[in-house]
Amino acid sequence: MNGAKFLLDTNFILGLLNNHPAVLECINTKAVRIEASGYSVITRMELLGFPVLDQALAKAMEQDA
Repeated sequence: MNGAKFLLDTNFILGLLNNHPAVLECINTKAVRIEASGYSVITRMELLGFPVLDQALAKAMEQDA
């Protein structure tokens, strides 16, 4: 996460995955970029434990670790 401008929490990432309007508005307003974002170890564990997490996303998170 070196040089990350944004630290994303679990609820924000889940909102992003579900296309929640408030999250999408925040992304546009704050110009959030994935390459300038990071997440904590706790967020990673919570997301991997989420029951309906897409397998492709789980695999991408495993590779990112």
